[in-house]
Amino acid sequence: MTTYYTLLTREHKNETWAIEFGDYDREVVDQERRDLRDGMSSGHQFKIISTKGDQKSINAAVAALNAALPLSAHAGDCDCAGCHIARIAS
Repeated sequence: MTTYYTLLTREHKNETWAIEFGDYDREVVDQERRDLRDGMSSGHQFKIISTKGDQKSINAAVAALNAALPLSAHAGDCDCAGCHIARIAS
C-alpha cells in the first residue's frame, strides 16, 4: 500500500474537519500546512492524516474524525457523513 497524506483544516474548534490538500509525499503536505498556517488566523487547526490513496479511504477517515467531535461542531448544514446519516435516520 502506498501511503497518501491529507491535510485537514478547521477554522474553529466548533467546526468539522475539511480536506485541504493531499499528496503521496509527507514533506509536501507538511510544507503546504506551514504555508497555510502563515496566511491564516490563529484559530485555524491543522491535522495531517495518512490513508490509502483512494478517495473512499480518505473520506472514511475524515468522517470518522468528524463523528468523534461533539455535536456542537456540526452546523445545521453540515455535510459530514455523520450528519448525513443522522438526517437520513430522522
